[in-house]
Amino acid sequence: MTPTLLSFCLITFAAALAAEGAQAAGHTIQHAGDKPSVVGSATMFTGKVRQDSVARADEFSTSGITYVTFEPGARTLWHTHPAGQRLLIVSGKGLVGTADGRTDVVRAGDYVWGPPDVSHWHGATPDTAMVHIALTNSKNGKTVHWQKPVTDEEYAELAAKAVDPIKK
Repeated sequence: MTPTLLSFCLITFAAALAAEGAQAAGHTIQHAGDKPSVVGSATMFTGKVRQDSVARADEFSTSGITYVTFEPGARTLWHTHPAGQRLLIVSGKGLVGTADGRTDVVRAGDYVWGPPDVSHWHGATPDTAMVHIALTNSKNGKTVHWQKPVTDEEYAELAAKAVDPIKK
């Protein structure tokens, strides 16, 4: 893990814990598995996706944190975030695409910043699952604006021409 990535992880989780701890004296621990997993809705995803919420935006923090697991070929619909989103790729290999037609390959340890209001999608590659942590910012109570699906044909085309820094 790079020093920058490690710093991001520590700052992100320290901020989340600080926000949780501000609710009561001492600190709050949420144990893994205490919240049930949620199957990704067809209004947000194509394919088999699981979401595991860690923390939601509240009066102490404007960010929510969620693990998202994409099976091979699964992906989000096109969408934007009014206050941006950070993705930390935890395992596997995935794809991140923008409306200008660019698609990039991402792997475990990679970090992606999605600026506010940029139309994009992300998910697994056709043959490899991918898990990322999404740190999604909130603006006026909104975190995302969902758009149309990435069709199977569009996904196949975008995946085929994805830029892979390891295979350059």
